Amino acid sequence: MNYTAVSTYADSDSSTIDEYQLPFATIYDGDDIIDANNGVRYFRTPPTEWTKIELEAGLNEGGRTIDPIEWTGEKEEPLDSLRDIDGEIRYEKVFEWLLPRFGEDNNETLFDWQAARMRNYMRKKEVEDGWKPKYYQGDDTIQPDHVARFYGSLLAKILTGSRSINQMFCTREIFNAVPPIQESMPKNALEDMTSCLHYSDDWDPMGDADWDEVYDDPKVVAPPHTARHRVKHGILEDCYIQYCVNPSRWITTDESQIAGWYHSAMTIGPEPKPIRTGATLHTVCITQGPLSSYKLYARVYGGKDDQDMNIHNRHTVKKAKMVSLYDFMLEAFKHKGHCVVMDSAYMSDAMAQIGRNHWGINMVGTCQSDRTGAGKLGKAGVKAKEVVIGSHESLMYQHNTKALLYTVWGDNNFVKTLSNFHSPDYCETYHLIDKGNGAEAKYDLHGWSPKLAARYFNMNINNAYKIHCYLFKKHHPTKVVMPLKECIHNLTHSLLQRGDTMRKRGGGAPPKATKDITTSSSVDGRKIRSDSVRQPFTSPTATVTGTPQTPVSGLDRRTLQY
Repeated sequence: MNYTAVSTYADSDSSTIDEYQLPFATIYDGDDIIDANNGVRYFRTPPTEWTKIELEAGLNEGGRTIDPIEWTGEKEEPLDSLRDIDGEIRYEKVFEWLLPRFGEDNNETLFDWQAARMRNYMRKKEVEDGWKPKYYQGDDTIQPDHVARFYGSLLAKILTGSRSINQMFCTREIFNAVPPIQESMPKNALEDMTSCLHYSDDWDPMGDADWDEVYDDPKVVAPPHTARHRVKHGILEDCYIQYCVNPSRWITTDESQIAGWYHSAMTIGPEPKPIRTGATLHTVCITQGPLSSYKLYARVYGGKDDQDMNIHNRHTVKKAKMVSLYDFMLEAFKHKGHCVVMDSAYMSDAMAQIGRNHWGINMVGTCQSDRTGAGKLGKAGVKAKEVVIGSHESLMYQHNTKALLYTVWGDNNFVKTLSNFHSPDYCETYHLIDKGNGAEAKYDLHGWSPKLAARYFNMNINNAYKIHCYLFKKHHPTKVVMPLKECIHNLTHSLLQRGDTMRKRGGGAPPKATKDITTSSSVDGRKIRSDSVRQPFTSPTATVTGTPQTPVSGLDRRTLQY
């Protein structure tokens, strides 16, 4: 007999479902002992086990005292290095140092790894789809420096207003053209690499047995038992998770919708599609101090079909997927006394108890009323108008025996929080919830490609700036730290100028800074070839120097107007 098998057929509508557990006795099959995964399992507590706390005016007393788990970790301490030839800390050097590395010896950079994946995808398109690249012909192939320039073009595109490729390579309108991109690579090269952005999708290559004969680079194989939605991007995601800093005590968890998820690697590909309802990116970041909002961990959650979470956690009665997700996310922070701030997507009675009793983590966050036994009591108190919106007063409920405190706070709306380490005399941590995504949003690459590769690259921008500011202030206390936007400018130039030139001929003169607006037939910038389909407008009645006047006798008034 197996616990999971039995619990699957339990009556989920029963009033005692939360208390439904098999006995912790050894189970035998003949003479063999079966691992029933026995142990303490947690569930939502019943309302009868909670007591309302009444605090007298001016006195911060009442209820039981709950002591937080002792902090045994270290202070945040970034690496001290990464200077330019003049000894100054450079943002672009910090950024590249933080980029993920691949291979057994970490000797393969992100640009090396992605160039190989894009080369394979380009070859697949040529063989299976008959596609013919415009720039990468013959011996020309996508190189690591080309990928760096490609990322530089994405940043330049964002900095100049998200223009199309045709606009960025315009030769006649200065307000459209982006000269740094024009100088970095030909238009055909940018178009070819853009066509290979689906390298991380679930494309099915020609038979695996023929891989070495068809493709130039080795195949990247996901580890066994990898969740279906992480088969293609999981290696990239895991390599971005680098604990380059030691976070201080307070860390924050957050979730955000992946922009463009419907057209991303998560939802396109052969049936069955990994995710049909969307995907969310769950992150862990530093809450306070000079590295506030530095991303420590990120993982894509695949919804109801996420194979990694579609199991019972060993500490839960029900299939609490958020507990299984947190088991992954907080693995590096367990048993150190961290204080984790979370939002209502995660918090529950079970999460709070497991966090304190098994992971050694102090947890506090907003909580949905149906995930805690005190939720019904709080609803009754709100209905009875014991606390109203805008009063900034609180209702507090403490569990009779467990380290749980539930609070309903009357802010602009009712804010409901749950904690496993606070006593009933706190009200100072609400502002720590939902932080960490604002700074990087201005330079979001989703407008170009809704790919996870771009999302993680974008995260690295904020992480690098946090470390850059810390090191710069430490080593150059008399100088002013460069603003993030100027750092992005330097990074963009650095990426666009990587390696040898990609142009086989000059880019030509840039568009003029002025334009002749006295006539629509003016030709600014490069000359237009006589066989081009885009010829400038010429009036039928116009007189051109050195040529006879164009005859008009065959045109009536209506045709001339058209």
